[in-house]
Amino acid sequence: MTFNEKRAKKGLYPQALPAIGGRSLVFLAMLGVLGSGTAFAACPPDPKFNRTSVIKVTHPEAPTRYFHDRTTAQIQSMWKSRSHGSGRHNPGLTVFEHKLGTSFQIVGESLRGGKGYCVWAEKVTADFAIHRMDVYLSRDYAYASCQYEAILSHENTHVTINRRVYQKYLVRLQAALKADRTLPLQGNPLQVASMAEGERIVSTRLQAITQPVVRAMEAELRSENAKIDTPESYRKLSGRCQSW
Repeated sequence: MTFNEKRAKKGLYPQALPAIGGRSLVFLAMLGVLGSGTAFAACPPDPKFNRTSVIKVTHPEAPTRYFHDRTTAQIQSMWKSRSHGSGRHNPGLTVFEHKLGTSFQIVGESLRGGKGYCVWAEKVTADFAIHRMDVYLSRDYAYASCQYEAILSHENTHVTINRRVYQKYLVRLQAALKADRTLPLQGNPLQVASMAEGERIVSTRLQAITQPVVRAMEAELRSENAKIDTPESYRKLSGRCQSW
């Protein structure tokens, strides 16, 4: 994964992962300082603080859309462009894209004597979405024909796999954020030399929680979808109808 980093003014730090095979990761952090006239002797934790009260996971899911405007040759070209290889017979394609965007606001109090800050993250949000679920069916076969129904059945299996695996890792993402104790929140503030250092630490720790979940999901998606995209599966698909 390669990150493109651009530091904007007014404390806004965008950090984006370009889409690779239908995936992208977006990170935003807002930086601010509260109560600079107030001093902490230390940054004591508050064991009674409810961590889940400031962590939110949203999960919008795009509907499945069906397209019938491409030929088999055009769909095969789409397969190649997405690194699936040519295959034996590719009259259908399912394009699944997911996105994970995380955002938080970091706030803090200055330590007495200007010796740094106690910082913590507020309003931590992870937006884990099915951005796209598009199914392409070759226009070379008439609607409701044997070939059309065979292709549709195969691609709908991909849709089912994608949604099932996504739901599995949505639960894992929620659990990972809930169980984590490394992310500094108001109940466990972090002492740092500067607010910028606090922002970097929170950013790194949040990514350390979320990115392994996404990588594991992508690996399982590849594995599960590959099980039905084999030469044998295409031979069976071709054998369902008398003529292709």
